[in-house]
Amino acid sequence: MMQKNDKNRLPTWLLAWSLLLGAIAGNAQAAETQPPVFVWHDLVTPDTAAAKKFYSEVFGWTSRSGSDGSIVMDSQGKPVAAIYDSRATADRPAARAQWISAISSQDSKLLESEMKALGGSVMIAAKYLKGKGNQAVYRDPQGAVFSVLKPDKPYSAKDPVKDGEFFWQDLFVKNPEAASEFYAKLFGYETHLQDFEGLSRVVLSSADYSQAGIDKLPDGVQRAGWLPYVLVDDVPGTIRKVIANGGKSLTVSEGSLLSEKMAVIADPSGAIIGLINWTAEMQGGQP
Repeated sequence: MMQKNDKNRLPTWLLAWSLLLGAIAGNAQAAETQPPVFVWHDLVTPDTAAAKKFYSEVFGWTSRSGSDGSIVMDSQGKPVAAIYDSRATADRPAARAQWISAISSQDSKLLESEMKALGGSVMIAAKYLKGKGNQAVYRDPQGAVFSVLKPDKPYSAKDPVKDGEFFWQDLFVKNPEAASEFYAKLFGYETHLQDFEGLSRVVLSSADYSQAGIDKLPDGVQRAGWLPYVLVDDVPGTIRKVIANGGKSLTVSEGSLLSEKMAVIADPSGAIIGLINWTAEMQGGQP
């Protein structure tokens, strides 16, 4: 979802920005009664207390206990994410720190069957989480982890995004064409190419809104993955908070259009997340 103050889509140059990032660290369409939307984000981390403190300081999020044992993070009173403990237990191995983006679905059983037929795999089978909805975690054929959620509360692709909320997603894979076919068939996304200064990327759209980009992994990076971005009003200031609280700035865009408008950071446990400052005025008004 990508509106701010009821303005519409990201400009072309912004959609293409992630092609220029450099190295980043390590259809069940008929079943849908609503178009697919990125509706939630989960952080799995070995240090939940440190993560709670870090994101509270960096984004101003507040925290509370979730009914499933998670830590729910709110932005200006609106729930935006949950933090889960990724340390090993008797029934599961430890998982690396990472953000997992959730895409909406109305029929997880049908979606799972289609997902497997397309070459994906199940990491965590679908289950109901009180106050959240029915959720499953999958891995796409190229290894990128994502989740599927039928949320308890209604959602809309047209809801405006405020500072401190998730704004955009990029998927980095070895084969963008194959990835675009997978997500288009699985969720019914429309796909199209965006060109910028001789570079090309795939964009996923639904409900007349661009929702995510698919890019080729930078040289030297082997692991496919989704990169979510949080909307902030001051990227340099946010980076200073990141560093002051034990995180790292991995890359900052340069150039007349993107200077101080986007960055990629890592939290103290190594989970990667993007920062973006966007207004409709940056593209000259409505597209």
